[in-house]
Amino acid sequence: MPARAEANHGDAFPIAVAPDEVVFPDVAPDTLYIFNLRLQNVGPDTVRVCLAPPASAKFSFADGAVTSFSLAPGLSHYLDLQFRAEETTADVHDAVRVSLACGDALIPVRALIPRPVLGLSALAVDFGTLPPAVPATRTVTLTNSGAIDGQFRLALPEPGTPDAEAAQPFSITPSRGVVSA
Repeated sequence: MPARAEANHGDAFPIAVAPDEVVFPDVAPDTLYIFNLRLQNVGPDTVRVCLAPPASAKFSFADGAVTSFSLAPGLSHYLDLQFRAEETTADVHDAVRVSLACGDALIPVRALIPRPVLGLSALAVDFGTLPPAVPATRTVTLTNSGAIDGQFRLALPEPGTPDAEAAQPFSITPSRGVVSA
């Protein structure tokens, strides 16, 4: 959801949130993560703001956080959002609710488990024009910009599939393995 939501009456939501989404990347078990949110009144009037934490118990506001307050035009309120989980086996998606008299807005929050992010140096390999029965080699580099090692498997079309005949003279070496983070 964008930093500014629509109010109930079609007016622009008078609170701007920065950033408009909270992401805790590569979370580890039993580790406390803290993210600072900024809410700014971009409207012409003082507004009463009420904040509701995400439903997941893994997210919380920092101790002593002020969650109900008035905010004058041009002023900002800062809030620390925390994430902690005993286990991190799956991504967690939730939201902080910002409530005003004119309507509500949701600030998406996500905690993401570590994962590999694999990339190829080329998505297509051009061998050009080759004489028959002359071997040629091209190199494609597989990289991992993720937080953990990534397994890969590259395969040519299986025999009997539509593209199998065109793939017959080609091979991939290595066809499977692990790319370190």
